[in-house]
Amino acid sequence: MALLKKTFPLSPVIKLLPLLLMGLLVLGGCQSTGFMLQAIQGQWEILQKKRPIEEVVQEDATPANLRERLEYVIQVREFAANSLHLPVEEAYSEYADLERPYVVWNVFAAPEFSMRSKTWCYPIAGCVAYQGYFAEQPAHEAAEALASEAFDTHVGGVPAYSTLGWFDDPVLNTFIWYDPVDLAGLLFHELAHRRLYIKGDTAFNESWATAVEQEGVQRYIQYTSGALSQNTPPLLSAYSADAINARYAERAQSREQFVALVKQTIGELEALYEEDISAENKRARKTEIIETLRTRYTELAQQRKISSGYERWFNAPINNAKLLTVANYHQWTPGLRYKIRELGDLNAFYQWSESLMDLSKEERMEVLRKLNELAQPSVASSYESETDK
Repeated sequence: MALLKKTFPLSPVIKLLPLLLMGLLVLGGCQSTGFMLQAIQGQWEILQKKRPIEEVVQEDATPANLRERLEYVIQVREFAANSLHLPVEEAYSEYADLERPYVVWNVFAAPEFSMRSKTWCYPIAGCVAYQGYFAEQPAHEAAEALASEAFDTHVGGVPAYSTLGWFDDPVLNTFIWYDPVDLAGLLFHELAHRRLYIKGDTAFNESWATAVEQEGVQRYIQYTSGALSQNTPPLLSAYSADAINARYAERAQSREQFVALVKQTIGELEALYEEDISAENKRARKTEIIETLRTRYTELAQQRKISSGYERWFNAPINNAKLLTVANYHQWTPGLRYKIRELGDLNAFYQWSESLMDLSKEERMEVLRKLNELAQPSVASSYESETDK
């Protein structure tokens, strides 16, 4: 959804006119005029509603719990800039209440018998494996249209997105009330997109940002839970360092179980789709494989090896498009985390990551595949996704 370019401070209306013309002229047949208009209107709403955090914090009318959250964001931003070396600048220095649960609703799609994401192309973000709408109903209408063309579809609400530095993205009501550790992780993830973004490679971009997010969260926990207690923000002061670390480790292990379950199912579906059998038989086997996924989750949840918090995800409809949303965010994360540990320095990791921009997508995937094998040799070879090619 990084559609709009930052400009010099002009009047709001003048500022958006060239952006509108750019979108309509550059996209041409890639996107409809209606889609572009809703995207520009959605970004315009955010620009209109955001206000400096310092101003919101100082107002007497600001609820105490919101003030505490915004002050926490200030510390997280400082840590991201000083310790993670992320390009914070003025990002997340403002706050906007959109009065809705999500900022955008993303539409994902994949063919009925293929684990390859459908992509949409934009002038700045390149080709990505989703299409974003600033209102829920149009997203579902777009999904229904794709479903009529025999695509598996999934609509997911998104609490935050990055404009890749073309705008100073604000803190939103859609994620400000997250668990404090999750809130820090979300900010690290979105700021990571400002640090590195390769056009046309959703799986890499999301996996890379997730790797930086996970590394950032671990370092932030150490920073706030160390012997120097003055680093501990009020939101975390009620927990001991051991409790915070234990909770994060448990959730990380649960997340790894979830991703492993999804990847296993994707591998089984890929094998099925290559079989020379009728569409009717493939459809029946696809249903069985997805039901087996649900059974595996239930068994792990009963054994308390995975969080019951994923229950809603598993109880809702599951198809190729929904499975690929997980793969895109985590496909290369194990190998990228391995590379961070190998280099031992984030700036060195950033420099190495930038070298991947000079490779073709196929060459980049080969490098990442080898890193995944080093990170988890027992499972990496069993999953070679066709996502987002």
